[in-house]
Amino acid sequence: MAKAKIDDKMPQPDMTPMIDCIFQLLIFFMCSIKFKVIEGKLLSWLPKDKGSQNIPPPKLTEEVAVRVTFDEKEKKLHYYLINREFPNVDDLIKEVKGALELKKASGEKDAAVKLGPARNVPMQPIIALLDACKLNNIDKVEFQLLDESGLKAQKK
Repeated sequence: MAKAKIDDKMPQPDMTPMIDCIFQLLIFFMCSIKFKVIEGKLLSWLPKDKGSQNIPPPKLTEEVAVRVTFDEKEKKLHYYLINREFPNVDDLIKEVKGALELKKASGEKDAAVKLGPARNVPMQPIIALLDACKLNNIDKVEFQLLDESGLKAQKK
């Protein structure tokens, strides 16, 4: 009796059904995923000019302008609303909210907070101030350029 010849090669499975299943799962997960809203989204109106060369002179009307300066000798931040200094962000935000309500009551629809950090102020306190504005429903925040002393830069 003759022995049947046994093939020593391993059988090759058909990969087509497995690839089809993988693609179907991939398409299913791509269609069913819901993206998270960016938490750190900053709603602000940045200046459209390219620096201090194009900044118009300040208006005669009093604006809700917040200045933030950093004293490098004392390693301390200073928060100012118009010309009044505040010890912390919470007190500052309460006054800013009151000032915005007064401006809106006087008929100004687009009242905004103008945030002016000095050049040497670290970014973390600025972001904390923006977060505090957002938590207190102050959505319109504009940035303005300040010089090294913390005063608004003027056109020369």
